Amino acid sequence: MVLHSNRHSLGEDYSLDILCKGDIELAIVDDDVDLSNEIKDSLEAEDFRVVVFHDAPDFLDYVQNRRLPHLVLVDLNLPSTHGFQLSDQLKACGDLPIIFISSDVETRTVVTGINKYADDYITKPFEMEILLARVNRLLNRVYGLDDQTLTQIDKRLAVDLVNNRAYMDDRIIVLTPTESRLLSLLVRNMGYTIPSETLIAHGWPRQNVLDETFRVHMHRLRRKLEPKGESSYIQTVRGVGYCFCP
Repeated sequence: MVLHSNRHSLGEDYSLDILCKGDIELAIVDDDVDLSNEIKDSLEAEDFRVVVFHDAPDFLDYVQNRRLPHLVLVDLNLPSTHGFQLSDQLKACGDLPIIFISSDVETRTVVTGINKYADDYITKPFEMEILLARVNRLLNRVYGLDDQTLTQIDKRLAVDLVNNRAYMDDRIIVLTPTESRLLSLLVRNMGYTIPSETLIAHGWPRQNVLDETFRVHMHRLRRKLEPKGESSYIQTVRGVGYCFCP
């Protein structure tokens, strides 16, 4: 499924608005450390990128000095502020989808939260499958996920980065999640050189990766796209990085 944002841009401008799940950054703001880690693990298992904050000021500092995530899960009873107040502050930063996660089950609170401050409200305790379904549904609604997962690059090549597939002529190419993340960044910046360190950070978020490991992955990705040694879509720019040139 391809993501096309219907809200304000939350990150860099790209030549093609194509995202795989590994491109999607979700934030959690909850002072319950164990629950935050459980949610983080579940979301990362779905190949989302996740950042965790245990109070509002740290998250606001992140948003103001770095960028908005694509969606945030917010507990109502934070140490320094109420979730409703944090929602108001976030609206001043940009158009950010919000899901409240709270043990407050009062009907008035839930209704007020949904009507005035957030896109959804999930009461604690909850099943993780329900949370994942709500997150995916909201991402689908906000960013225009649909069943058209295939993006045609040219007459020969099409990519389906959500399902980790590419199609070259009559071949189906199975991609690893890391290869999908690398190819996603290259395709979205078609014709521009992407520095190697940028590709490494995108392909292996929160990990330290050796240059040789990165080069091996790029070589394998290139061989998958052009197994017969034909002119590759992925061009090496010596001393800088790589460029996707169809």
